[in-house]
Amino acid sequence: REAAIQAGPRGPAGLRLIALDAEPRGTMNGLALRRGSLVGLGWRGGKWIASGTLNAPPRSKFSAMAFQAGRGLLLDGDRGVVYAVDAESGKWHGPVKLPADRRWTGICALTPNATAWLAIGRGTASSDLAAEQVPKVELWQFEWRKRQPSRLAFW
Repeated sequence: REAAIQAGPRGPAGLRLIALDAEPRGTMNGLALRRGSLVGLGWRGGKWIASGTLNAPPRSKFSAMAFQAGRGLLLDGDRGVVYAVDAESGKWHGPVKLPADRRWTGICALTPNATAWLAIGRGTASSDLAAEQVPKVELWQFEWRKRQPSRLAFW
């Protein structure tokens, strides 16, 4: 579905982040970070509309998000944690702590209920590698039930 967003004087409707479900169903089909607030998005009458504000976990500063099948995944890259939120109930899960020796910048839901996801990270000079050996980008796979993530690839 195409997403039409009204442009305002300070950019597209004050949006900083947006994640939309490819197959909207139910009342909430996406998330947006708008003017510092986490907003639920719904697909109605052929367009995306704000369907309410969600109370985010305290001190969270989201830097990336994904949304699939009624579940949102939100990355707080500064703290290296991922939260999940159920769109219908508003219930939060997590946080799941990501490896601390990486800087985390992106997230993508893998499974229909967003229980597995990919995260983009980059090693830091404080990691187990010398500064010149630190990969520029790493792709990691995570699951809510598993304790150990898998590093899939690095460039």
